[in-house]
Amino acid sequence: YGISVWKEELPQSTINAIAQTKDGYMWFGTYEGLVRFDGISFSIFNKRNSDAFKINGIRALHVTPDGTLWIGTN
Repeated sequence: YGISVWKEELPQSTINAIAQTKDGYMWFGTYEGLVRFDGISFSIFNKRNSDAFKINGIRALHVTPDGTLWIGTN
């Protein structure tokens, strides 16, 4: 993926955090939500499409030894 494709797929151009979970997914925290990349396509999770999100700003990501993804917001 080139930079221009990433910019078109991401909901916002600033990436605040990056993590990779044991299942191989790459996760990106942006000001406009959480983005999952499976190697082919991007999935965006934010307050517009998920009731779990009360705000969109993702500031930190952390994967625990058991594979749990923790998400830090604004």
